Amino acid sequence: MPRFATRTIEWTIGLAAVTGCAQGDRSSPPPIGEDVDTAPWNPAGGDDEGTSGAPPAMDDRPLVIAERTPAPITGGGVLLLADGDTVVVSDPDRDRLYVLSLGGTAVQTVPLVPGAHPWRAIEDAQGHVHVSLRGLGQVATIDPSTATVLASRDVCANPRGLAVAGDDATLLVACASGELQQLPLTDGSAELFASLPPDLRDVVVHDDGTIAVTRFRSAEVIELDAEGNQLQTRAPQAWYQTDGASADQTLRPAVAWRTVADGDGGLVMVHQGGSDRSVPVDAPDSAYGDAGKCSSIVHASATWFDRTGTRRAMGSVANVLLPVDVALRPDGGAIAIVGAGTCAVSCTATSLLQLPLVAFTTDTTIPCNEPIPVALSIAPDRELIAVAYAPDGDLLVQQRDPAQLFRIRNGELFDMWMLDMDAIEDTGHRLFHEGGISGLACASCHPEGGDDGLVWDLGAPRHTQSLQAGIAGTEPLHWEGDLDSFDALVDEVHAQRMGELRQSEERVAAFQNWIEAIDETPPRTDADTDVAAGAALFDQLGCASCHNGPALTNNQTVAVGDAEPVQVPGLHTVALHPPYMHDGRAATLADAVVDMIDRTAPDAGASASDVAQLVAYLETL
Repeated sequence: MPRFATRTIEWTIGLAAVTGCAQGDRSSPPPIGEDVDTAPWNPAGGDDEGTSGAPPAMDDRPLVIAERTPAPITGGGVLLLADGDTVVVSDPDRDRLYVLSLGGTAVQTVPLVPGAHPWRAIEDAQGHVHVSLRGLGQVATIDPSTATVLASRDVCANPRGLAVAGDDATLLVACASGELQQLPLTDGSAELFASLPPDLRDVVVHDDGTIAVTRFRSAEVIELDAEGNQLQTRAPQAWYQTDGASADQTLRPAVAWRTVADGDGGLVMVHQGGSDRSVPVDAPDSAYGDAGKCSSIVHASATWFDRTGTRRAMGSVANVLLPVDVALRPDGGAIAIVGAGTCAVSCTATSLLQLPLVAFTTDTTIPCNEPIPVALSIAPDRELIAVAYAPDGDLLVQQRDPAQLFRIRNGELFDMWMLDMDAIEDTGHRLFHEGGISGLACASCHPEGGDDGLVWDLGAPRHTQSLQAGIAGTEPLHWEGDLDSFDALVDEVHAQRMGELRQSEERVAAFQNWIEAIDETPPRTDADTDVAAGAALFDQLGCASCHNGPALTNNQTVAVGDAEPVQVPGLHTVALHPPYMHDGRAATLADAVVDMIDRTAPDAGASASDVAQLVAYLETL
C-alpha cells in the first residue's frame, strides 16, 4: 500500500486531458499540499467562457506578489546518489539544497548564499556532491552525509552543467560564455579546458573518455575527445509533423532544456521545436495555435543520439509546455519528461509523462504524439521542474511551489516529502510560464527570460528578441516599434495571439515588474586590455549614438544602410543570444559587428583585431 495513500487525491479527467487542448472540465481537484498553498488555482471565466476558442474577458485570479521575486524557471534538480537511497534536490528559487533518504521521512536543508541559484549537481567517487551556483559564478561542494558545504570556488561568470572526468579526478563545468572549465575535485582553481561557442548547457563524459557538451538555444551537441579537441557537432533533426486536425508543419529543433547519458555511450535530449510556417500575426485570435492537438507553433520533443551516431526522434509531443527535464529509466526502456508550464484556460498541460525508447524513430515525418500523463493526482496548476528514477523504477518528481518531492509508483502517488514551507507564488512569474489556447507559454519562445534562437516568419523574418535586456524604457516595442506600451503587448501577444486570459491593470503591472527583474549574468565580467580597447572603439565608431542609456538603446526605429527600418535593440547579455540582427542574418557576434561596421562606418577600415576587441567589450554588457 502506498505510504501516503490517504494523501493521494483521486481525480477522474475527461478525454480532453489526454487528447489535446480541447475545452473540458475546467474545475480542478484540491492540489497536493493545499495546506501551504497561498494561491489556489482559480481559472477565470464562467461555464461557457473559453469554449468558442476566444479567451475570457478578464483574469479574475487574485494578484499575488512574492516577497522575493522568483527567477525564470530553469529546471530544478533531483540527484539520486550511488547508494541508491540518498537524494539531493536543488532548489534555485529558494537558494537551498535538500538531502533526504528514500527510506526515511526527514529532510535536511543546506542553505546557500542569497542569489546562489543552485542548479545542476553531480556526485564524485568520494560521495561528495558538486553543484553549479549560476547566480554566483561558483561551484559548491557538499558532504551529503552531514548536509554541509565543504567549499565554494569561483569558476566562470555563468556556470551551468557539470560532469566528473579524468578518472574521477576532475570536474568539467560548462559555462554560458563558451568556456568548458576544469576544476580539481578537492582544492584548486578552475582552468580553461576548451573554448567553444557560447550558450553551453549540459556536459556528459562517456565511459571511453569522450565528452559531449550541449548548447541551450541551438540544441547542438559538441563532441570532444578526452583532451578537449573537437570531433564533430550534431543536433536534432527537423521533423515534419502531420496532424489532420491542424496545419502540417516542419519543426526546427531549438532550446535543449536537458541532456542526459543513455548509459550506452549515447545521449537523450529533451528540447523544443519551432514551426517554419508563416504566422498570421494579424489574425483576430490565437495566431500561435488553434486549440487543436499539436497545432501550436512550439512543440515539446526529444531526440535520442545512440552510440552508433544514429539520431532517433520522438517528434511533437502534445500538451507539454516547457519540457525542462528528462530522466532515463534504470532498465533503459523508457524516459520520463516533466513539463513546467501550466494552463490558464481552454487547454490541458501534461506535467509528467513516460515515453518508451522504442517509440523513437529515424523517420522525419511523424504524427503528433499524445502520450497518457502519469500521476493524474498531481494538480494541473503545479509546476514540476525536475525528474529522476529510483533504482526500482519509481519516479522522483520535484515540485516548485509548494516545494515538495513526490515518489510516483505505477502512475500513483506513493510517497511525498515536504522540502520547504516558503511560498513563492507570483502573478508575473505565473503569467510568463502558463499557456492558453495556443498551447505555448511566453517562456516557450523566451526560455529563462531570453530567446529561443529562432527566426520566425511573421510576415517578414524576425529573430526572437531577448527579454533579459529589459522592456521598460525601450518603448515602442517589437522590431517594427508597432506597440507603444507593455499593456499593448500583453493585449496583442498574450491575450490575442496566445489565446490567454486578459489582464487587469494591476496584473499587467505585476507582469511587467517581474520581467524587469529578470537578470542574466554577462558571459564576461573581467575588464582586460581587449575590453578596454573595444569600449573605446564602440564610442569611436559611433555605436553609442544608438546604443546608449540604461537599456543601451535610444528607442528609435532606424533604417541602417539599405535595411528596413527596425527598432534599435538593447545590448544587455547580447553575447548569449545568437543569431543577430532583426532577421538573424548574422550567425555570430563577430558577424554582427562586421555587418554593422559595413553599414554604418564602411570607411573605418576596421581590422580583425578591432572586431575581436569590440566582441570582447560586447561580451561584458
